[in-house]
Amino acid sequence: EIQKALNQYLESKRQMFSRFFFLSNNELLLILAEANRKPETVQPHLRKLFENINKIVIGTGVHAETIIRIESAEQEELPLTRPPRTRDSVEKWLKELEGEMVKTLRAVIKNVLGEYEEDESKREVKLNKLKSNILQVAITVDSINWCSITEDVLRDDYVQESIALWYTEIEESLRILTEIVRRFIERRTVICLMTQDVHYRDIVEKIRDAQVTAEDFLWQQQLRYYATDEKNILIRQLSSVLDYGYEYLGATTPASHHAAHGQVLDDDHER
Repeated sequence: EIQKALNQYLESKRQMFSRFFFLSNNELLLILAEANRKPETVQPHLRKLFENINKIVIGTGVHAETIIRIESAEQEELPLTRPPRTRDSVEKWLKELEGEMVKTLRAVIKNVLGEYEEDESKREVKLNKLKSNILQVAITVDSINWCSITEDVLRDDYVQESIALWYTEIEESLRILTEIVRRFIERRTVICLMTQDVHYRDIVEKIRDAQVTAEDFLWQQQLRYYATDEKNILIRQLSSVLDYGYEYLGATTPASHHAAHGQVLDDDHER
């Protein structure tokens, strides 16, 4: 009877914050017993609850009992727009943290995407400006821009000429970004943008050589990022459509970012 009651209690907490299903009963019991008094108790378990929140930073003074930012395993920092307070039960403030993570990333990506689209500079200049943002934002905005331009090129009446020019522009941006990397010590974001652009250049080369259109399989099979008029993000692959989840992924490689979304789309195809 005691064990049954305990399991029901833990189940009720998991129903309130579904990410608790990723924890064992012992881990969850420890958090429930300590985290209301000591929010730092959740620190060792954060990577099981979130993709890449490795640490929560709680403020001091007037910001005491408030989570002012989150940090990834790579020590990248994301300040939260409306920092949640840790006064409520742990399942409630973790739920608030989850919501603020999504809201913060959505707001930052929306703002940066708007600035990027309005910027009439050359591609390499725009990419260089992106390096001041957190990596996830830079990669996502670049992905949306690349997809938009590539699809416009594939629908152009003079598609072969347009795609040749687009390929040359990507090559030139890679050359200039290589020079930028050599000059800057803090270069993680630029290197990741270059890695992503090498991948995108290779895709453009394939579709150029195959002489495809926007409706052909070679283009449709790609993981493609789109922004709606409201700056919401959709990811498409073949017949599948996925809403961008705004899960904080930290300063990992572009391949890891795309894999996180590609796996969901693969699962959708299998269903």
